Order: sequence, then C-alpha cells, then structure tokens
Amino acid sequence: MLGDALVAGLYGVALRAALFGESMFTRKSDASKIALVHLMARLRHGRFLLLDAQFSNDHLQQFGITEIDRADFQGKLADALFTEADLALEIPSAQLVIPFLNSLTNQAS
Repeated sequence: MLGDALVAGLYGVALRAALFGESMFTRKSDASKIALVHLMARLRHGRFLLLDAQFSNDHLQQFGITEIDRADFQGKLADALFTEADLALEIPSAQLVIPFLNSLTNQAS
C-alpha cells in the first residue's frame, strides 16, 4: 500500500505448510519485491515449510529459495502436507517484517 493505493501484491494457494505462489503484480517499480518480503516474513512466522515459487531469480535466492529436483520437491511437499501452518492474517505483516529481516542478518553473520 502506498497511502490508500494498492501498488503490488501476490497470491497463491496454501495447503497446510506449503504455499504455491501463482502470480505477482506491481504498479510501482520494485513494489512486488516489498510484497515478497512481507510474504516471506509471514511464511516464516507461520512455520511454513515450502514455498513453490515456480522459478528462481536473484531476488528470491537472497531469501533462501533454491531449485530442487523432483524427488526432493516431492519429499518436501509430503512433509509440508503433514505439518500445520498458519498465515496468521490477524497480525499486520508490517509487524512481522523487522524480525524476519533481523533473522536474515543473523544468518549471514
């Protein structure tokens, strides 16, 4: 959001602890990257195990996205489908972003 205007977003389908990203949009340059940071913070907070982004790029890789082969994907998917997760939509995503970014900084140290 920029003021009251929606400037970027994404959607996907969540099945237990797996989220399958389907589409992103942006109306301002790089705003979809900010939306992705908010999503990653929410997934981490909610104990999601798998984000299927359908493709890989530098931006996704800085958050730990890696390409995996079919057998690995099927194993991770099986684990995710047997695990509870919660998008915690009652928590504003802005509240989740700073702890998420701090965790990335701590991992890099």
